[in-house]
Formats: sequence, C-alpha cells, structure tokens
Amino acid sequence: MTGETQNRDKLQALIDAVEQSILNATDDEVTEDFVAAGIDAKEAEDHTGNLIAQTIKGHSQKKLRAARAGFESARAEQVPVVPQTFSEKLTLLQSIFSAEEVPPELTMAFRDARHMSDEDISSLLDDLAELGYLDNREGEE
Repeated sequence: MTGETQNRDKLQALIDAVEQSILNATDDEVTEDFVAAGIDAKEAEDHTGNLIAQTIKGHSQKKLRAARAGFESARAEQVPVVPQTFSEKLTLLQSIFSAEEVPPELTMAFRDARHMSDEDISSLLDDLAELGYLDNREGEE
C-alpha cells in the first residue's frame, strides 16, 4: 500500500467515524454542540432545510432541462413542408382553421385569408409551423 492510499484510507475512516458520531447523537447532544460552537440551532436547521430543498430542486430541474433539450432537438429535426403555390398554402391554412386546431381568436383574425397576400399567408404558415401546428400534417393534402 502506498503512502497516498494509506492517507486516503485514514481520511475515509475519520469521515466514517464523524458520520457515525453525528448519526448516533441525540437531539440534546446536537443542540449542546451548536450552543458550544456559538451557532443558532434554528438558523442551522433552516439553512440545512434550504440546502436540501435546493439540491432536490436542482436534481429535478436537471431532468427537466434534459427532457426539454431532447424535445427541442427532436422538434428541430422535424421541418414541416410548407406548400409552394398560393392555392396550396390557402388550402392548408383553411384545413388548419377548419380542424379547430388553433385558438378561435386566431381563426377569427384570419378568417378571410383569400384577401391576404402570398407573403402574409407564408408568414402565417411559418408561424404556425413554429408553434407546432404543421407537425402532423405531412402527407395530408
């Protein structure tokens, strides 16, 4: 055994002994230790509780961030196909609105799409694609 390994083992044994001492201590002994060290027990309790809550929250948010990143990655790979001609765009827009997939307020705002320019309809379809309303429409025509 090398000197470094022996030192590591000794340190681990010390940590284990301190851990056992803490786990075996009664509430009164812990309170006495706090008082002897000049630490407010209530403040230490609050700090420890907050630390535990932050750790749990951070762990939960790690899973959430990973799921969100996976979702965004999958979404980025799905590029909806927007038709090229004005009549195809108009047909697609009308099918989206008639299927009641979008909020009624949006449907009302664009209920007469025939009077919109090709550029306006293209922009609206791009916005709807970004919001996910065109994701499941591949192959529909």
